[in-house]
Amino acid sequence: MTDTPLALAEAEALAARARLAATLETLQSRLDPKAMAKKATQDVVDASEKAARVGAEAVKDNPGKAAGVAAAIGLFLVRKPLLSMLRRRRDR
Repeated sequence: MTDTPLALAEAEALAARARLAATLETLQSRLDPKAMAKKATQDVVDASEKAARVGAEAVKDNPGKAAGVAAAIGLFLVRKPLLSMLRRRRDR
């Protein structure tokens, strides 16, 4: 039995509809807000873990620099009470 042009066109249309339906299902699953939130959360967790690993390696490789940075951050955080204490001492 030879396929007619109409039968071939109908088969192609049916295959195209099936491909389109599969594409739509894929898009719907990717655009699901819960799925997007889950993926974003996982991406953030992965990036945080990598940053922590890199940071830990940097501290191991350069402990002096890490101590200096920690000291600078500590001084920055206590700058107001420290300056206040020095001013009171100077005013006496």
